[in-house]
Amino acid sequence: MHLPLLILGITMVITIGSISVFVNWKRNFLMEKNEMAQSYLEEMVELKDKMMKRLMCMDRYDFTTYNLDEVFPMINSN
Repeated sequence: MHLPLLILGITMVITIGSISVFVNWKRNFLMEKNEMAQSYLEEMVELKDKMMKRLMCMDRYDFTTYNLDEVFPMINSN
């Protein structure tokens, strides 16, 4: 008589435990992705700042007469 209730209880505990483990794993996974995206964004902001400084120092170059690889060698440095 108590066996079905015991089996139901054990099944519920296993199910709830599995769901909580999955939710924990997914949260950690998303936090790691968020950190990677944040570091990538910071690198892009640094690159933009470097390029803006270089543009300010170029004193109105005409881009039609210059090779952009020569003007911005940092783009191909990676």
